[in-house]
Amino acid sequence: MSNNTNTTIEEYALQYGNSCMYDPELLDEPYVRYPLISIYIFVFLLCFFGNIFTMLVICTHPQMRTATNFFLANLAAADFLVAIFCILQNMIHIVGFNHASWPLGETLCQMYLLVLHLVPCASVAILVAVSLEKYLAVLHPLTALKVLTHRLRVLVTIAIWLVSLLMNMPHFYTAKHFTINPDKSLHVCMRERLPTWITISFFVWYVFPLCTLAYIYCRIGLLLCRTGSLSNSTRRSSG
Repeated sequence: MSNNTNTTIEEYALQYGNSCMYDPELLDEPYVRYPLISIYIFVFLLCFFGNIFTMLVICTHPQMRTATNFFLANLAAADFLVAIFCILQNMIHIVGFNHASWPLGETLCQMYLLVLHLVPCASVAILVAVSLEKYLAVLHPLTALKVLTHRLRVLVTIAIWLVSLLMNMPHFYTAKHFTINPDKSLHVCMRERLPTWITISFFVWYVFPLCTLAYIYCRIGLLLCRTGSLSNSTRRSSG
């Protein structure tokens, strides 16, 4: 990390800490804090137990172990990580402490920023994998029977998680935990600016998946339209 970037981050954190010494925040007011904490707890419990229940049902019932449910279990695992590393931490540091102080230390700061970026990437890739499977099943059913094996699904899923993890490791390594204010009562969790990497991620995890999904469902939609038109024509000719 360059000295200029270090200085920029530290100066920003110091300015934020100085402003917090004098400017009260709306989130620190009890009439705002406690309702928000209640909402956070409700969302956390729903996400935590809902995704555990989903994974348990799919894993313990053989009839539920379909191809689609295999990917659904991975989406549930991604949402479970959000509950543990994002929702809970947001509740603690945004509304649990004054001025959104981060009391959880540097390691959880790094994990928070990693999971915050990792989960959306993995979820998008899993949705693309599900769509590709549907594309092959609808447009190339014979090929799908030969290619879409359980082993391939497992390998694709492992690859998705590994690539998502590796591409988001810069967020982990550039995360910084600062202690500011004269009495060192305010802790800040932030990361370096990564404009080039963010741009690459934007194309890899947003533009490319969006174009892929648009192409897949346009092809499926056109096939269904042609099939429907052909079916209607057949009924009219036979009638």
